[in-house]
Amino acid sequence: MGDPIAQAAIAWWVKLQSGEGGTAALNACRQWRAADPRHEHAWARLEGLAHAVRDIPSDFAHAHLVEATTARQGSRSHGRQRRAVLKGLIAGAVLGGTGAATYEWTPWQRLVADYSTRVGERRRVVLPDHVRMDLASDTAVSSAFRDGQRELTLWRGEMGIAVDRDPSVSPLLVNVDGSRLEAINAHFSLWRQPSGIRVDVYEGSLRVSAQGSEPRVLNAGAALYRQADAWHETAAQSSRAAWMDGLLVANDDRLAEVVAQLARYRHGVLSVSPDVADLSVSGVFPLDDTDGALEMLQHVLPITIKRWGSWWVRVDGVDEHSQQRSV
Repeated sequence: MGDPIAQAAIAWWVKLQSGEGGTAALNACRQWRAADPRHEHAWARLEGLAHAVRDIPSDFAHAHLVEATTARQGSRSHGRQRRAVLKGLIAGAVLGGTGAATYEWTPWQRLVADYSTRVGERRRVVLPDHVRMDLASDTAVSSAFRDGQRELTLWRGEMGIAVDRDPSVSPLLVNVDGSRLEAINAHFSLWRQPSGIRVDVYEGSLRVSAQGSEPRVLNAGAALYRQADAWHETAAQSSRAAWMDGLLVANDDRLAEVVAQLARYRHGVLSVSPDVADLSVSGVFPLDDTDGALEMLQHVLPITIKRWGSWWVRVDGVDEHSQQRSV
């Protein structure tokens, strides 16, 4: 699933953010960081990612986490507002078919795919021709190699691609729902859902032959998405690539959107009440531990996580009984 040091960092953060262990856990985490330069490097990358999230102070330091948690608890009543921002919520480590009905019917996609992931699984594949491919949860990709040219097809889900080739070599081809991407040297992500398609370019450039649109070149920092049969160009969101490190980055996003992303990484039903769906969230959350992410949300937002077994979870508002009990 990923770098074991990254996973250890996630575990430490979930433990500290949940309030377990107090000062003893904080000191133990400091010892873990000091035990290996790679551990400290992991935290440095974490804090760098946190600083990129709006409303997180530039002087944020892990040593302040316990104090910040205490302060949040003392002012919890002030958080019961329409806009609740998660400050310092660091959860991570270092860093085909057409139409919704066809998309949702997955068995045939699994059969034609050469590489796939289950719900909640992430996977990295390194192909022999200078192509690195990251697969997000519930993703299916087929691969073919013809006449010296690699061709990938994204049937469902989300993938990240890093390709580094000599310009004299044939480009990597990527097909998605009637559109085609061509890349020589590029790092990009491609997302396909029933609601549409999106490609974000982080490094290099791509040639995009989009179905129903003129071919165009997308350079680093640009993104292209299809919605309601129309194509739109916009700025790339580097935070969208965080899932490759097992992270979900929210930057003033609606709680409903954050919950929807977490739902992609777990089995069963995860829903959110309309009463709290519009709460604003900024922070970084672990995709490989969605229960931990939900507990972290509950720790700082005026919400309650209601469970009916492990397969049916609902994010709801705080009722009067819960408020009286917490006083």
